[in-house]
Amino acid sequence: MSNQTSAPASAAGAPGGSGSGPMPTFRRPWDGAGLLQGITRLVRDAFARQAPDLPCKVVAVYPGKDLASGTVDVEPMVHQQDALGQGVPHGVLHNVPYYRVAGGGSAIVIEPCVGDIGHVTLAGRDISNLKASRKAGPPASYRIRDMSDGIYVASIMALSPQHYIQATGQGWRIVTPGVVEVSAAQVKANCDIVTSGDVVASGVSLKGHTHGGVKAGPDSTGKPT
Repeated sequence: MSNQTSAPASAAGAPGGSGSGPMPTFRRPWDGAGLLQGITRLVRDAFARQAPDLPCKVVAVYPGKDLASGTVDVEPMVHQQDALGQGVPHGVLHNVPYYRVAGGGSAIVIEPCVGDIGHVTLAGRDISNLKASRKAGPPASYRIRDMSDGIYVASIMALSPQHYIQATGQGWRIVTPGVVEVSAAQVKANCDIVTSGDVVASGVSLKGHTHGGVKAGPDSTGKPT
């Protein structure tokens, strides 16, 4: 017996068809009035009430104060489906914390950007109290795996970067069309430093500086100027 139900002759809306009528439907495991179908429907409905992890697009970014991690608003990119299989868009999810590589007072700070596509995972219970206080405590409600308790954990399908750190297999590359700024008490390098440009220290150029007090013989020159 075929699992495909018959469709009206005028319904040619299947892929590749030319009409605008409804698509043929297929008998699903939970269709029918039998005991097995009823149990299957109950189990499926129970799973359907638990929201899945989804790829989402960032529509707004709210960085934290003093470079602390913040939150994003995201739009799920895989739609819901109605009983006829038609797509129904989700609403925007607000106040979603985003993941950062951090430990103690150290972090790699890369903020999400509007338009990024990333993965949102859902906490098993309500995390509203945790987001508000950053302290352990009971869940704020009895909801389970709800989209209100999402965490934006990683970007996926990222575009080609303009600024990046790359492991090449032979070493590391730091690439940016802008400026690399280092703010530290001291920089130590246990290696040779090679540059095709100039090095400037306190306004004195390594390539273009001059010396005063130049004399013939073994005398030393003055300091670079």
